[in-house]
Amino acid sequence: IDKRINSIMLTCGLYDAVGNFAYNVGLPAKSGVGGGIVAVAPGQYTVCVWSPELDASGNSVLGQLALEKLTSYTHTSVFWTKILMRHGTIATGGRASNSMV
Repeated sequence: IDKRINSIMLTCGLYDAVGNFAYNVGLPAKSGVGGGIVAVAPGQYTVCVWSPELDASGNSVLGQLALEKLTSYTHTSVFWTKILMRHGTIATGGRASNSMV
């Protein structure tokens, strides 16, 4: 069931901005019009951000930026994992490792 819920969140969780969010952040997420976003790095962590300024799609502007910086720094985007595994490394807590976990 986790796989099904994560796929729905990745493709539907941020209204009309879901494609940009998937590309920039790469985590299944759900936003609310109150400025909150809950995102999941499957098998690793769940994170929640909140900031009241919303973009035209109704998603937190600073929340999206914070999550983008988080996944860029830690390489925990669901798309990063595939890229790193292809090159023989995976992301482990913000640093690359040659072991396969």
